[in-house]
Amino acid sequence: MVRTNFICFLMNSFTISFFIFIILGIKKVFGKHITSKWQNNTGFLFLIILAVPFVPSRIFDYRTLDNFTFNRINTKQVAEAGIAENAGNGALVHAADWIQDFGVSANHIMPGYLILVLIGLWIAGIFILTFFITAGGFRLGRIRKSVVLLEDNEIKGLFDECCNMLKIKKKPAAGISDFISVPVTTGVFRPYILLPSATLKQFSTKEIKYIFLHELNHYKSKDVLINWIMTGFQVVYWFNPLVWMIFKQMRTDREIACDASVLKLLDEEFFSDYGYTIINFITKLSDTSHIFMTASLGGTKKELRSRIKKIAVYTRETTRMKIKSFLIFTGLSFFLLSQISVVTQMAYTEKYNFQGKNVVYEDLGTYFKGYDGSFVLYNMKTDQYVIYNKDKSITSS
Repeated sequence: MVRTNFICFLMNSFTISFFIFIILGIKKVFGKHITSKWQNNTGFLFLIILAVPFVPSRIFDYRTLDNFTFNRINTKQVAEAGIAENAGNGALVHAADWIQDFGVSANHIMPGYLILVLIGLWIAGIFILTFFITAGGFRLGRIRKSVVLLEDNEIKGLFDECCNMLKIKKKPAAGISDFISVPVTTGVFRPYILLPSATLKQFSTKEIKYIFLHELNHYKSKDVLINWIMTGFQVVYWFNPLVWMIFKQMRTDREIACDASVLKLLDEEFFSDYGYTIINFITKLSDTSHIFMTASLGGTKKELRSRIKKIAVYTRETTRMKIKSFLIFTGLSFFLLSQISVVTQMAYTEKYNFQGKNVVYEDLGTYFKGYDGSFVLYNMKTDQYVIYNKDKSITSS
């Protein structure tokens, strides 16, 4: 069972890679027609796809979606074609189960020791990444111990003003630290917005205001929590480079969306000032921005270059642009939802849904003389199972 699930998990990963290309392709084609906010939101669809294989079917039965999705149409067409073509021998093609079937077949074809080696490598990769993340957590803990809460009344008043502009009632703590060189937002349960100690000396009040607005947008959007979720998925899917690639893109999209949220609050004459504030941090970057559990004003120079380009061409979102963005996002959501059963195979370890109301137990012992077997017949029209020997019917071979 474990080996079969692992093979299915690997197949799911390859299928997810296909969805990554779809998401990136749609963003490439429709990039100019989607606002920064909705481009950022497409990342949440990807997080859902990554989570699907790990949600047991007893919590949510994904097959209920088949009535509203393309998979229902595809399965029906293939089933009808299978019935017509194989009426003589009663064979039936089940398109929805192709990954599960392939996973089981691969489990039988691949040597058992090879599957165990792959499982061992996967677990080893998880332990190694967890070690580095834990080390980053300790480093972050040392940074937080060094924090000195804001004492300057003018800066504290500026922080409160920014919170009011963003309509934030539950304010995070704000402080400075000698151990960072870029502003960061950290903490899920005890959030902090931290500034490098040199910021108060090297930047004007107006620039500090822009920094507060940017980091408070991270706080308002729960980006630190999202970082934790992304990090968790990166640990599990560490062997898939496309997962790392799209997470990197998601972080860039998040920063661009955050920049756009700040620009919405400013008059156009201050757009360039905000851009120059970000540029001023380029030469002051450190690896602080690579601590997974934080959201930061910084990033790589390539990411900063992309953000500056977006700021330079930023215009106010029109109603038409918002509608187009929503429609494109909805279309992409529907497409991914329609194919969600393709990545639910690991969730269907308990593949059949025996609930009592849709099960009839028959005594067919006279047909199994001398054999210890079982019989299961599923009626698709009535959603009913006819079962002989329940214990054997739910035993994995």
